[in-house]
Amino acid sequence: VAQMYQTLANGGKLLPLTTVRSVANNDQQTLTRYQSKGEQMLNAKASFIVENMLHDVAQNGTARALKHLMPELALAGKTGTTNDYRDSWFAGFGGNYLAVVWIGKDDNTPIGLTGSSGALRAWAKVMSKVDLHSLQLNPPAGVVEVETDLANGGVAVAGCTIQSASRYFISGYEPIANSECDGLDDKLGGWLNKWFGAQDRTLDAPRRNVPVDDGFILDTEQSER
Repeated sequence: VAQMYQTLANGGKLLPLTTVRSVANNDQQTLTRYQSKGEQMLNAKASFIVENMLHDVAQNGTARALKHLMPELALAGKTGTTNDYRDSWFAGFGGNYLAVVWIGKDDNTPIGLTGSSGALRAWAKVMSKVDLHSLQLNPPAGVVEVETDLANGGVAVAGCTIQSASRYFISGYEPIANSECDGLDDKLGGWLNKWFGAQDRTLDAPRRNVPVDDGFILDTEQSER
């Protein structure tokens, strides 16, 4: 699980996990270091979009408790709860550290904890002891940001969309219209005509604009009607 999330958190590049990073002598001089250059296993653009989704989970989803437990940091993660509350999971990461927490019993009996009420709390406690950095959510080339209508997934349209949010898409796959808002101007004009009888009322006779004492212009044609 940690290896999978590490790949997502690293822009799609797999760095094999190891318990030994280096070997040093008594004088703390490094004798050898285990360091992989990594292998690009996932599309970097798709990986960023998933990472941003996991950040949204920590902001508005099942892991939103992190906003209160570690309010100064931008984080990402995913909770997990199995049937009958037998297992409590949380996988989360910041800009430089990632960890996975599992809480459960050896006999697989219920523990009564969700991923948020159990493993996430333990994760936050551990991560508060290290120099954890915020995520840097910088979209790679080929990823675009679009204000999206949350009701139907189309482009947010002023005067039509009730609730919207910024979402990332791979360029060429982003929404470019909103089917439920298309033709809104024509519909609005039709409603106005139906309700108020709006139509072109151009008069043949010229209008005579007469100044009045308070500085306004009085249209005599309108006043006569």
